[in-house]
Amino acid sequence: CTCSPNGVVTGVSGGITSIMYVVQNNCGNSAFTTIDMNVNIPFVVDLTAEGETAICQGDSLQLLVNSIDCYNCDYYWNTGPNNNSSLTVYDAGTYTVTVDANNGCAPSSASVTTTSLAAPPIPIISRSGDTLSASPGPVYYWLFDGYLAQNGYNQQLIINADGVYAAVVMNQNGCVNTSAGYVYPAVSINIILLPTLYPVFPNPVAT
Repeated sequence: CTCSPNGVVTGVSGGITSIMYVVQNNCGNSAFTTIDMNVNIPFVVDLTAEGETAICQGDSLQLLVNSIDCYNCDYYWNTGPNNNSSLTVYDAGTYTVTVDANNGCAPSSASVTTTSLAAPPIPIISRSGDTLSASPGPVYYWLFDGYLAQNGYNQQLIINADGVYAAVVMNQNGCVNTSAGYVYPAVSINIILLPTLYPVFPNPVAT
């Protein structure tokens, strides 16, 4: 560390530090004293986005402050009260967090700006015979019982098994939307009316 003529000490590392002051008068006499002090370091905010900052409509993005070295920090987000080191966002905007380490140092801030991407319309499934068709979209893939369907990369899909089908469309932004599930075959309930039985006593019947 260095000490200026007026007694200001700079270049001190964080933690417990011992500083010796030496005072000398014009006669050449000197005196010294040693001071132990706890030097705090300002917390530098490391704000990151857990994914792309371009958010598809309907999706979300988590912003996270790396707070591993900040055990007593308070967090102030510009979106309102939220004393957490993370924030989930859904819309385009600039999100700022100010962190107070409560160590006597001035709070510090950081920001992340997000943008919004349009999602494609929700596809609608129609059926003709053994073929399912999805409403128009740039890119398709089909799901069968929650898994990628065989040969399911076209607007139409031939039904080859009983189950639940869904169409997924993707636009040029890379955003996706999924249809409601289409159940094949359609589930129906058949009600069977049984004839009313009349008991006869005694059994066997005596004449």
